[in-house]
Amino acid sequence: MKGSSEGERPRRKLSELVDTVASLLESRNPAAVPEGVHHTLPPHLPKTLWTELGDAIKEAERPCASSIAGERFITLRLDGTGFSKFIPRLRKAGLLEAQGYSKTFADIMKECAVTVMKQFKGVCCYTQSDEMTIVIKPASVAGRPPVQQPHMYNGRVSKLTSLAAATATATFCRRLFEVAAELGIDPPSQSELPTFDCRIGSYATGREAIGLLLWRAYDCGVNGVSDAVHHAGKGAEGRKQTMTKGTLEKLQWLAQRGILPLPPHQAHGAFFVQCKRESGEGFNPKTGEATGPTIRSAVEAVPGNLLIRASEAVRGQDDGWGLIALLEFPNPGSVC
Repeated sequence: MKGSSEGERPRRKLSELVDTVASLLESRNPAAVPEGVHHTLPPHLPKTLWTELGDAIKEAERPCASSIAGERFITLRLDGTGFSKFIPRLRKAGLLEAQGYSKTFADIMKECAVTVMKQFKGVCCYTQSDEMTIVIKPASVAGRPPVQQPHMYNGRVSKLTSLAAATATATFCRRLFEVAAELGIDPPSQSELPTFDCRIGSYATGREAIGLLLWRAYDCGVNGVSDAVHHAGKGAEGRKQTMTKGTLEKLQWLAQRGILPLPPHQAHGAFFVQCKRESGEGFNPKTGEATGPTIRSAVEAVPGNLLIRASEAVRGQDDGWGLIALLEFPNPGSVC
């Protein structure tokens, strides 16, 4: 089997790995934290499982064809290009907070993620740090006899990735100019404008596609805490040594310095879903008669840790955002 050799465990399929993650999320409770540590951790799953899931996701992000068929699920995963050097330039220019967690940056990233999701008709999106992930359901089946319709732009990989990256870049740049105007400072220079790259994934089922969100949520849980320690200040006692410790030790260090709880976006990222909601009573414009509740699309933020929400969903404790549907995708219909 590809990726295995004598004496090694055969590489598991993506579907099997997602099933394993879902099963463990269902059977395990959120991890315990020491008293006085104001932070919520999801159920603990082995790091080796997350690494294996990430490797399988990366395989799905290497489509062999130039286009993706309409019956498949698509993910768009976008990353800021060189943001480790880009962010300090924005801080120095006064466009972001001078140090520590930047709410301005987080708000811009959330707007970018939602904008890309809407533009490409996604059903949900997740953002953390300088990356965002959008999940797109299969195209509709229409006509008589029923015919599977293609994805937007006929599912062309180059078209979808280039336009998604361009959309995120344009949205981020627009918001930077707006921030500069609000603060009354010079607009960003060419070196202070970002770019994004984009990877596209192709999946047979929605459950496999959601595996990408779960993997990124796990990564955020680790990196968000490390980021808080990193931004605590170079002069903070024990900071350098703490950066080499595990998540629990880092949380204790942060608690001792009064840095907890972390801002929600830094702690667990932000997750948005496309929902159908009642928006009041509808009326027939010709007769003036009531036609019943009007159903409209809405984008809603799902609060809390995505892995904990997923754990609740697989236990049947859904709370109105359609997370069970996101994990199961029984059909390509509405999420909420």
